[in-house]
This record gives sequence, structure tokens and C-alpha cells, in this order.
Amino acid sequence: MTAGHNDRRLVKIRRRGRHSTPSQVERVAVQAGKAAPAVAIAGALVAVPTRHCLIAHPMVARETALAATQALLMNAARLYDAGPGAISPHLYWWRDGEMALLPGSVERDRVELRPPPEFVAALERLPG
Repeated sequence: MTAGHNDRRLVKIRRRGRHSTPSQVERVAVQAGKAAPAVAIAGALVAVPTRHCLIAHPMVARETALAATQALLMNAARLYDAGPGAISPHLYWWRDGEMALLPGSVERDRVELRPPPEFVAALERLPG
């Protein structure tokens, strides 16, 4: 995970207990959001496919956010299927301390995303 567009740094997220429910996904994502102030622009895309893997991308530019949406959804599904310790194949949108599911599916190499209108509006507000 990166902290900002120009200031990239590795952030270590501490996990405690058993990570097996969506509420655990939310807790880890909140910690990730606190560690990366750049996500304040429009939030972050977050996936927790296994108990040992958190994938996040700060939404700071429209083009990179769109590319990351596809990449994260594909990788989350792949890692979830590979296991062990599978948690969720889904992609989430973290913003202002809240998580929203970004409904989507992956079939072979094809990604279909059905985002809520609020997510689309946030993307449109981002710079190119």
C-alpha cells in the first residue's frame, strides 16, 4: 500500500485475532486508511482476499483508480480461490471510515463491476 502519489512508503498493518468476517475486513481497512492520509481525496479501494493479504489503492486520480478497480477485483478473486484462509473475493470502497461493497464479478479474464452511483460520482470528481 502506498501513502501518497509521490511519497510511496510501505505500511505494515498489524492483525490480531481471527480474520474471517466482513467486519474484520472493515477493521483492517480503517487501520489502512489511518496509515495513508492520501486516501482522504476519495477514499480507497480495498480487498482482503485471505487472512494474510490486504490489497489497497488510494483513489487520487480517475485513470489510476479505474485501472486499480479492475486489477484489484481480478487479484482478489484469484487469491481468494487459491486460499488458504480465504476471507472475501469482493472489492470494497473505504471512505470517511465506512466500507461499501463494490458489486462485481470475474469470469476468466473478464471483469464486470456494478458500482453504486456514489462511487461513480466520486470517480468523476477525481482529477484525470
